[in-house]
Amino acid sequence: MTRQGRLQSAKHWLPTYSGRDVVRGYSRWYGVSAVCAILELRLLGVHVDDTRLDQAKRAEEAKGTLRIQKKARRIPPEDELDFILRNPDRVSLHQDEMWEYMMLDDGDAVAQQRAGIHDEEPIPSDEDESVGDAPRMSPPDPDDEDTPF
Repeated sequence: MTRQGRLQSAKHWLPTYSGRDVVRGYSRWYGVSAVCAILELRLLGVHVDDTRLDQAKRAEEAKGTLRIQKKARRIPPEDELDFILRNPDRVSLHQDEMWEYMMLDDGDAVAQQRAGIHDEEPIPSDEDESVGDAPRMSPPDPDDEDTPF
């Protein structure tokens, strides 16, 4: 709701308000900050002390400062990769295309052997002729004029 809409609505809301603190009630009812509530209540003719406005401004400033400090305590950007590697999440590593850092499951023996984790049984290479009975096919040559594409 815009300020103009709140002011129109507050003309009808003010006479029905029965709470102790009209600034806090206005702030909660309309979802605005205490500073905004004080300024709008003053526009409506409600008397609010200047000390209350100063107090609300200081509280809002302190809240902003606290938000900045909290953000600064988060992981610094230069340590993000370190954090990701210490706390791996397969989905995020995959989405960030960091496959080489993904931890392998114990059941993924073939991938573990290829990565050099286990040397129990050799894995047949692609050049090994004993792998399967299907004939080997090489990829099409892009310079070949007989290729259909």
